[in-house]
Amino acid sequence: MGAGHAELVDTDAARIAARARRESVRARERLSALDAEQAVLDGSAVTSGVIQRAQLPPATWRALSKLNAGRVEPRPLNELRWYMRTAAEMSLSDAYPIMTWVLANLRRKLEATTGAGLVLREYFDGACLVSEFVARAVFPAATVLADGTVQAGGQTVVGIGQEEVARSVLEGWIERCVRDELCICDPYFGVDDLWVLRCVLRHAPKASVRVLMGRGQAGAADMEEMFRLGWRNQSAQSPPWTELVTVGASGSGRFPVHDRWWVAGSAGLRLGTSIGGLGKRESEVSEMDAEAAERVRGVIQPYLDRRKRVGADGQELRYLSFTL
Repeated sequence: MGAGHAELVDTDAARIAARARRESVRARERLSALDAEQAVLDGSAVTSGVIQRAQLPPATWRALSKLNAGRVEPRPLNELRWYMRTAAEMSLSDAYPIMTWVLANLRRKLEATTGAGLVLREYFDGACLVSEFVARAVFPAATVLADGTVQAGGQTVVGIGQEEVARSVLEGWIERCVRDELCICDPYFGVDDLWVLRCVLRHAPKASVRVLMGRGQAGAADMEEMFRLGWRNQSAQSPPWTELVTVGASGSGRFPVHDRWWVAGSAGLRLGTSIGGLGKRESEVSEMDAEAAERVRGVIQPYLDRRKRVGADGQELRYLSFTL
């Protein structure tokens, strides 16, 4: 503390310049570390090679803390393979945080799936084999002691209090069906439903999301800020590309579509109530065939593109759109 106070009253130009240089170096190092952490979180460490190898161990440690806190979604398996190949060429102390990041991602990604026992067991057995080999090489005399089902084409009745059942069904459908784009039609889509975007980020991070929803009571600027703040409160990652389109009759504000639909490619879901209402009252989630999904897309696409200007009651439709 005394040294710090002395620096504050020191007027020597050379020492002031030296301190400024040190602070500048520390600031650049800090920014570089934050960029490296973000590269791990958004995948550019793998796809763009923007991170130096020496930055990987501390960057994965920091990313791991956010993963364990539930602030980020697990990364795709093809990215994790890259981390494993990179760690294999490092010292044990540098490889440890990277492999911990890989295993934590695998656990989070697969813990609720039927493939968890198969995939995680193979990784576990591989890690044990390597550990045993190292132990026997370093200490020759040492002795080392060493499955949710998703059904396609079905219907699910969601009872009161079964919010987690509903989430599991919706996330399972996203994992199976969403590849390039997910379109959601839900008049009451709100900030509390942004967990859907985290599911997309987890299973189809390159997919885009378009949501058609009601106008609500908030103004344009308020609604955009509300959703952006809602996402930041849920996740430290950037969301998938998401466009939210609100529509309502100019006089009544009435939403022009009654049903709740999800469409992705040739697949579709029909929800008996809005996302936020699942588990609060008896409702159903059912899958559509390809023909029905295409018909639904034909209904909601003109609204998403803001091409439909007049509602069924003859009132002009008012739109607001923004991206996260």
